[in-house]
Amino acid sequence: GAYAEDEDAFEFARAGCRDDFRSVEVDIMDLADDITYAIHDVEDFYKAGLIPLELFARDEQGKEIDDFLEYTYEEWKGKDLLEELDFSHNKKVEVKKAVRVRINSLTKSLPMNRFKGLPEQIAIFSGNFTNRLLNNWFSKIKLLDDSKPKSSKVTFKWLEVPLEVRMEIEVLKSLT
Repeated sequence: GAYAEDEDAFEFARAGCRDDFRSVEVDIMDLADDITYAIHDVEDFYKAGLIPLELFARDEQGKEIDDFLEYTYEEWKGKDLLEELDFSHNKKVEVKKAVRVRINSLTKSLPMNRFKGLPEQIAIFSGNFTNRLLNNWFSKIKLLDDSKPKSSKVTFKWLEVPLEVRMEIEVLKSLT
């Protein structure tokens, strides 16, 4: 894809390519966009007090969490993400439970109290959330070559993204 004003440059760059071909650079950029927006949007919303991550960190029950789980299920269902994330045969309650486990895992090292903008809270969030996620995800994502089989569970043609990583990215995107 390209913006209308870039159509000539896009056509020049794609000259001679098959219409169904995606380059490795496209896959890397798509995944990088997903990761960047997922992490930084959650960080911005959390710091603004709009996402109560401390509720998940404390593993609480309640309407906010139930609403989030319901919203996430419906959103994923509407975007056909249930199949991509290997949940196509699961019941709603099982999907919501799996999302709950992922969000609890993502937030387990966060402070248990509401974000107040304190420097130590910022440091904990950056180190225990952002850096931990990036290091974890990047250690699991693999660049494929043509000799490796492409799993039906791979989101990108040239990249092997484990379901766990893909799901965590989607959970964060759903939070915002």
